[in-house]
Amino acid sequence: MKIDFVGIVLIIGAIQGFALAFLIFQKGRSLFANRFLYSLMLVFSVTLVSLWLSDLGYYLTNPKMMFTFEGIQLAIFPLYFLYSKYLTGKREDFDKKDWIHFLPFISYKIFLIPFYFLNQKEIFDFLNSSLISNHPLQYILFNWIIIFQGFIYLILVIIRVKKRDEFIENHFSSNYKIKLDWLKNASYLGILTTLVFLTENVLLFINNSLSETFGISSVAAGIYIYAIGYLGFSRSEVFTELVSIESKEIERGKTTNDKYEKSGLSKEKADEYYQKLIQLMEDEKIFKQTKLTLSELAEMIPISSHNLSEVINTKTEMNFFDFINRYRIEEVKKGMLKLENSNFTLLAIAMDAGFNSKSSFNTLFKKYENVTPSEYRKEYFNSKSN
Repeated sequence: MKIDFVGIVLIIGAIQGFALAFLIFQKGRSLFANRFLYSLMLVFSVTLVSLWLSDLGYYLTNPKMMFTFEGIQLAIFPLYFLYSKYLTGKREDFDKKDWIHFLPFISYKIFLIPFYFLNQKEIFDFLNSSLISNHPLQYILFNWIIIFQGFIYLILVIIRVKKRDEFIENHFSSNYKIKLDWLKNASYLGILTTLVFLTENVLLFINNSLSETFGISSVAAGIYIYAIGYLGFSRSEVFTELVSIESKEIERGKTTNDKYEKSGLSKEKADEYYQKLIQLMEDEKIFKQTKLTLSELAEMIPISSHNLSEVINTKTEMNFFDFINRYRIEEVKKGMLKLENSNFTLLAIAMDAGFNSKSSFNTLFKKYENVTPSEYRKEYFNSKSN
């Protein structure tokens, strides 16, 4: 049978997926979360092979092979969720409770066992006995389970990433390379892909033959999965280091609770700690320490991380990240306007103020000042000349 364009795309995608899974296994397995990432690549690649075989019509003469591959898709979203869980958590071993995420996959495979004892005619008689819109009920229900599962897990990943970002901004003064915006954006792409798959299933239900190959959702899913694979693999070394840093920060801080009603910190004590904090900022310029964390600053006062977070939040209405970086921005503004610094680049001035990258400096300067650093400097000297 002639292989069409969709078939070519599917098999090329599968080969790329297997190659990426092997690459992650070989070079990125030191990060525990990557075990779920390369498993995800493998499962998706096998799914593409299955779709390719279906496109060839192979299952019409070998239906039992179809049951071998069928159901593996139920592991895709659980693997993606567990990748995000172990990437954003501090565990370095598998939590046995997480087996529950694979219960739908295991249940479905158990459901398929009896089909292996049927002959080809009996299998097709069973499938034809429950047709809805010219398709077996089992096939339709399976797709809708995937859709429901996808929305649930993708939303859970987005929520998890947002909570982690809150933790980062409450404990770290620099978030360059450690925020997971790419994973959150990939999840939004996953939701869009699931919506496309939902649309194709609705069209299939009303017997629109254009939706039967699921070509659009297959391509979108490929982009979604491979984006996760390549981005996750390229950041493996950064996350390996970060897991250790975050674990130490949690251990030193002992709490990430942001509710202060029962903290026991009096207004007088809060004022006293706030004055010490301001002194460290303005007199000793502690903010210039690039890798300054909440717990490190708390030890200098001294105060607990929890109470320091409360002082910063209640006195300035900012989190730790914004509090430190506003001081850095003000230091940069002062530095860039000094005539003796006119020969220094903006990046050099920014690095001296505590920033650790050009991109984070530019992003935060624009966020706080509504103009770029170069625009700010240009406007100032233009006003002086006039």
